[in-house]
Amino acid sequence: MNNVIEFPKRDADTIMCRECKVRPATRLCDYEDGLYFDLGGIPVQKSQCSKPLCDKCTHKLNKKDYCTEHWNLIKEEVQKDGK
Repeated sequence: MNNVIEFPKRDADTIMCRECKVRPATRLCDYEDGLYFDLGGIPVQKSQCSKPLCDKCTHKLNKKDYCTEHWNLIKEEVQKDGK
């Protein structure tokens, strides 16, 4: 039996996953990239990657979502700390 997988219909406002470029994005990458910016007197803040991701492409850790690029960086950091 053949099953047909249907993706939600998209319009011009649909933001697509930046990893697979097929499914609509439902999450953003939570990786703090360490870039600081001054907002004119407001305390300096860390910025996040915020790459749009779908449920299938996100990597989860401690209730946060990560893109593949930052997931690989996290794995490298853990491996360095373990040695």
